[in-house]
Amino acid sequence: MPSGWPSTGGTRSASTSRRLPSPGRLPPPTAPPSPGAARFEAVDLEHWSTDDEYDLVTASFFHSPVALTRASILRTAASRVVPGGHLLIVTHAAVPPWAPPEMHADHNLLTPDEEIAQLDLDLNLWDVRIKELRPRETVDPEGRAAIIDDGVVLLQRRSPLLPRRRLQER
Repeated sequence: MPSGWPSTGGTRSASTSRRLPSPGRLPPPTAPPSPGAARFEAVDLEHWSTDDEYDLVTASFFHSPVALTRASILRTAASRVVPGGHLLIVTHAAVPPWAPPEMHADHNLLTPDEEIAQLDLDLNLWDVRIKELRPRETVDPEGRAAIIDDGVVLLQRRSPLLPRRRLQER
């Protein structure tokens, strides 16, 4: 018997789409998910809608150099989280130090607090579990070690059965 959870992945990235399994190896989008099954969809996130609900929605490094209604897309994704489920957002919190100056001016990277504020979710319905900057070791284009900050926001949708818990700062 397969183990795991059914999962759905959505991307607007051409490079990510090329790395996804071929459609012939995936169940059709209309097939009911089975345990451990994965389904990938190339979607226009600006117009994406679904009746599916999720225990976990993640957005990892969801930044774009093109115009994008990012906060609206994330609110739509959050609306599909079931009570007791989680929304996890991991972001670049700063432009890498080796990036050209125009990249510093062109990117609006948010702190975890700004991320939560921009989501504009009803915090009576959501508990903030984590909101922090986490340093990450990386290597710059010249091969030198560097540390950059990533933002991590983990929200849990309130369930009528779960007592409200306070944020534990780290």
